[in-house]
Amino acid sequence: MRKWRVGTISMGLSLVFLGSILLLSQFNKDWTYNVFVVWWPAILIILGLEMLIYYFLKKEENALITYDFLSIFFVAVIGTIGIGMTFLQSTGFIDELKKSIKTEYKTYELPAFKKEIDGSVKNVVLEVDQHVNIESSSANDIQLFGTYFGEQQEIQAAKDYVTAKTAGNTLYVIVKNPPVKTGMFQQETRINPTMIVPKNVNLDVRGDHQGIAVYPNQLENDWRIEDAGHVAVRLDEKAKMNIKAETYSALPKELNWINKEKMAGDGDRSPMYKGTYGTGKDEPTLSITSSDELSIRK
Repeated sequence: MRKWRVGTISMGLSLVFLGSILLLSQFNKDWTYNVFVVWWPAILIILGLEMLIYYFLKKEENALITYDFLSIFFVAVIGTIGIGMTFLQSTGFIDELKKSIKTEYKTYELPAFKKEIDGSVKNVVLEVDQHVNIESSSANDIQLFGTYFGEQQEIQAAKDYVTAKTAGNTLYVIVKNPPVKTGMFQQETRINPTMIVPKNVNLDVRGDHQGIAVYPNQLENDWRIEDAGHVAVRLDEKAKMNIKAETYSALPKELNWINKEKMAGDGDRSPMYKGTYGTGKDEPTLSITSSDELSIRK
């Protein structure tokens, strides 16, 4: 009596198939992956054909059919993996994963923004939703420049990250959020802008709990920063100005504060520390209110 072992041929062909894929992967990884995803069902077809052929041969030759369970298990594992990869491919997960692995992040320059300030503009309001560096200048214009970190050069023009509009004697400047790609692997572009502001205008910065680095130099008008995260101030030792601070962290020890006060917190909020630095005379004032943290360097 002849004996047939079902599964041996399927396992052999599977090993040849997988070995060929591993060999070809040394030359073209993308092509190899596509071949596996498209052609793995052929393994199951071969196993099914093997079972049918042996079944009919058993009737004709009165042969004994046995099943090579190890081989069938091996083929089943390949089939399960293939089904799982097909499902992930249909959901877009595989494409997202491949793109995430190949993504290369670089630092690019922000397109420069410049807007002339005429005599009718007395106030500038800056709204930010990310860290920004601010410095005063004797120039009579608003400038924005800097860098951003992302996977590609997504910001092509200044309008892609900044908006400016004048209402009455106030210029509103809004630094917009960079593009965010949603999906299984969220990708976010981070920008690091620097803003140059004329020293003779009033500046009101709405921080939205973001980090603010300030280089006031020699102000000629008042600046105010509210609701920021970490405010870092770099003082010019020759500058004549006052500082009024209200922060949820202890006041920096680098300055000799006067009128210091610690106010109790309200509910779950931390206590607030208040203080004043400067001559107290009629000098320009940098006011920092409701900041999470304050640091000052000279």
